[in-house]
Amino acid sequence: MRKNVQYLMMLCLVSLFLTAPVNAVVKNEGKPAKGRWDIDLKEMWSVNSAGTNPLVAVQNIQVDDKGNVFFMDRKFRKIAAFDSNGKELIYFGKMGEGPGEVRRMVQFFLQGPNIIVEDRGGRLHYFSKKGEYVETFLHNLRDEIKGFIGDYRFVTILSNYGTKAAKENENLEIYDIKEKKSTVIASLKPEEVVRTSKGSGKDKLDFEVHVPELTPSVIVGISGSSVFFGKNDRYVIKKTDSSGKELLCFSMEGRPAQTVSKDYKEGLFGSGIPPEVAKDLVKELPDQCTFFTKIHVDEKGFIYVYTPNISKKNIQEMDIFSPSGQYLYHSTITYPGGLTPATAPVFAGEHLYLFAEDEEGERKLVKYKINKIK
Repeated sequence: MRKNVQYLMMLCLVSLFLTAPVNAVVKNEGKPAKGRWDIDLKEMWSVNSAGTNPLVAVQNIQVDDKGNVFFMDRKFRKIAAFDSNGKELIYFGKMGEGPGEVRRMVQFFLQGPNIIVEDRGGRLHYFSKKGEYVETFLHNLRDEIKGFIGDYRFVTILSNYGTKAAKENENLEIYDIKEKKSTVIASLKPEEVVRTSKGSGKDKLDFEVHVPELTPSVIVGISGSSVFFGKNDRYVIKKTDSSGKELLCFSMEGRPAQTVSKDYKEGLFGSGIPPEVAKDLVKELPDQCTFFTKIHVDEKGFIYVYTPNISKKNIQEMDIFSPSGQYLYHSTITYPGGLTPATAPVFAGEHLYLFAEDEEGERKLVKYKINKIK
């Protein structure tokens, strides 16, 4: 009799396992399982110029497996790189239409042995890590490139900029630029912008703003051949492989959105926008911020989700999840020396990189040693 009962229990357990959803959402409450993990920073070096130019508008900070840090300076339209000790390696970029010349540098990516520069007009220029021109590929996509998962494959989603009509869900895709083929990995609501107009007739000008901290955006993080993504008006993040197979889905339950002050919204607009236009845009921007602005996955699989910091200028807060999507820590990075970040911090191994402005107004790229989660 006892054997029969045990057999029936085994059948029930097997049946429960087979019928349970394989990709059930890992639901996390607002309290981290292991409390806080405050990331301490120890400065290793800083640089405030590249070539003969001061660093002014650094973007796209990326680090390769040798610890060399690459970035783009939008003001001077150059790509620069420094080695792990802060020694300048390359500083290049030439405007033009010829081989290896760029019309307008949009962004760049480190992928394998290449620096891939995205240019206006659907051009992708491949350079070696020494800045030597390799080849150029053309595509006719209107999509926004989110990142590469191979030398010739990248993740895209159709950009909503410049589109006035409401749109249906857009596909998050992986595009092979050699094969000219796409693989759909998810269907998501498009990124949102806030728009206003000035003037009329031929003199009418349209203005639009996209602020990931305020306007709902599709946030994408790439780790090897895995893609992490989510629309940040909800705290739900998914992980798929390169074929679109869902591997993980986790959420944060019950966390309220932060309220955004009018002063914060007004501070988003500089002198380049007419005051009456800025006033209209401020009215249209949401009064609450989104839930996350960046997804980073480290070499051990821990998932760092950057949250908007709308009240404090010298910190970055983030939630840290296990590789299985469990909420482990809430972390705060406090930048020393009165630094105000001009970019989000970038993790690479045991180090963190930041482009920031000091109290005297000088901008610099800083490399820190940090205490990573073991």
